[in-house]
Amino acid sequence: MSTNTPHLRALACGIAVALITCLASSAGADEKKKDEQPTEQPPPETAKPSESPISATDTALRSYFKEYVGLSSNPDKGVYLTFAKGADLEAAANLAREVWTKTSGQEGKLPNFEFVQAVATPEALKEARLKMRDVLTIKDVVFLDLDESCGCIVVGAVSKEVNSRIASFIKERGINSRWVKIIETPKYRFTADLTSKFRPTMGGQQIRTIGNSCTLGLPVYSWQMHADGILTASHCTQGPQGQLWATAFLQGPGSQDFIADESLDLPLFMNGTNNNHPDCPDQRLCRYSDVVFANYWGNVGIRGRISRPTALCATPGATCPLAIDRPTDDIRIAQATSGLFTGTLVDKVGMRSGWTRGPVANTCTDVNVVEVDSAGIEHETDMTMLCQTLVATVALPGDSGAPVFEYYTGYDAGNFAGILWGASTNSQMAVYSPIDGIERDLGTFTYNQAGLNAAFYSDGEFYTSNLDDRLTVKVEHGVMAPDVVEVVLIAAPGISARKDIVLEEGWNGSNGRWTITTSGTVTTARNGLYTYQLPGGYMEFRKRIGNNNSNPMQDVSRVPIDHIAGGTRLTFTWTDD
Repeated sequence: MSTNTPHLRALACGIAVALITCLASSAGADEKKKDEQPTEQPPPETAKPSESPISATDTALRSYFKEYVGLSSNPDKGVYLTFAKGADLEAAANLAREVWTKTSGQEGKLPNFEFVQAVATPEALKEARLKMRDVLTIKDVVFLDLDESCGCIVVGAVSKEVNSRIASFIKERGINSRWVKIIETPKYRFTADLTSKFRPTMGGQQIRTIGNSCTLGLPVYSWQMHADGILTASHCTQGPQGQLWATAFLQGPGSQDFIADESLDLPLFMNGTNNNHPDCPDQRLCRYSDVVFANYWGNVGIRGRISRPTALCATPGATCPLAIDRPTDDIRIAQATSGLFTGTLVDKVGMRSGWTRGPVANTCTDVNVVEVDSAGIEHETDMTMLCQTLVATVALPGDSGAPVFEYYTGYDAGNFAGILWGASTNSQMAVYSPIDGIERDLGTFTYNQAGLNAAFYSDGEFYTSNLDDRLTVKVEHGVMAPDVVEVVLIAAPGISARKDIVLEEGWNGSNGRWTITTSGTVTTARNGLYTYQLPGGYMEFRKRIGNNNSNPMQDVSRVPIDHIAGGTRLTFTWTDD
């Protein structure tokens, strides 16, 4: 520890994660032998998600109780378990408590479990929902959902005037009308309108095609294309939706700033005489996702990163500023997540309405889509997106393609959930394609970047936002006093240009900053913080490009340090720059 400061230096250990209307508004390799075939070095698989308590509870109840329909959550009131008549509710409650406690650990808080009685058995509801498929062909019907929160089928319609037509449809299909709930809802439109140029590119930033502005969803690796690229909304491409026109995606104000080419899309399908797709309503055009993959033009993006705006807006209907403190601020995807439940809070970062948050309102919902022109006139598209997720958060034209994710507060990390493509015509509800549908249409992807877990718990690698950088990290627990953390910076052989790690303490009122530096012959430096300085603090990584001392230092990454355990020493060895 340095002795020329009034207290211990700040260790900022951040989350080096790399586990996992149209909203469009190095050195050369050794020479190979002629008969030697190059071996592709694929990225690591996405880290396997750790099962959440709510997911584990759902799986257990589904396995043990034939009457179980599903569950939903409410952050304020607890978890609702939906069963048909005849279930042993006491046994179900005991199993739910047991599984939740086991999965969450001793620190987990057991929620209040409440029961909802379904209108019919799970099998009967599934059969009735299939019979209800073509209700989506009725004018002004918006969506169809088997809603676990009520144990019933929900039909969304634009007004009560549609109810009589829905009622006639239900009667014709021989479905018990008491099983169906009709709600009033706006239509869902594509939404075509963080707008600066960025290198490297990350999710949440503006991208453009000829005539459209959209949001870059997430840089990923496609196992079908064996290439790095981006996910965004399919309707943002040129030509008819689902047709592969090799649309060029641009960023920034220039007309030549190309970043990616459309390379993986899927045609819309029908359920007609020659097209046997039973999930699609009669004579409608369907897909399981409104998502496209585009190959990067060169090394211009970082897999699994989303730009982090300065502010989050969690108030329903609120839009957020698009400002970013620094281009290197990011949210790192730890892993992918699917099967989210009603009530789960998810975030999105869109180039038009910014970083917003809201609860999942409906899951696996079939949604009809309309387009809205510049005069505000709605036009039917005859398209239905199957098994989509509705979220109570704002989305505006230009947000199409935005990444949707669960956010880990204090880690600047998250679990990727899907790609936003539209919003209700009043902009108060968003709709996104979840991962299951994306992979059903386009194949599998790696959503995260190689590296450490979310809080430097074990040895690994750390990557900055400069594509040339690579650091190895050694994590030693219990080697310092329990209320102290230490950070060591080592410049590996061949690394001589100045490197910094700046430790910035958090919310204790001092806001102190201390710099750990290597340069030239000084190849090792260290400093640290007391644990009370960590919450709200950051660890900043800076470097000098080249060995000219007159060159300015550049910020290349900033990560939070909230969750570093006391007694830890972190040793960063800068191996590539």
